[in-house]
Amino acid sequence: MLDEGARTVLVATGADLGIALAKVFAAVFTGSSAVAAAASKSLADTANDVFLLLAHHAGPAGRIVRSRPPGRARSRHQSFLG
Repeated sequence: MLDEGARTVLVATGADLGIALAKVFAAVFTGSSAVAAAASKSLADTANDVFLLLAHHAGPAGRIVRSRPPGRARSRHQSFLG
């Protein structure tokens, strides 16, 4: 069973996907580049929701991990800025 946080993200993913599909249809139907840009942003929002679900699944599931300081996950992200 999904916990409340995962359920919320799943509902948001479904809503974002529906909005994105409607905007893609409108962009194809009207040929509007502005609607196509809005559709691409909605698709990016949907992808972000998928990443949230993956992170929620990979997270410590509410456990406090004392071996790492707050804000440090198991994996380290490489910074390309510095």
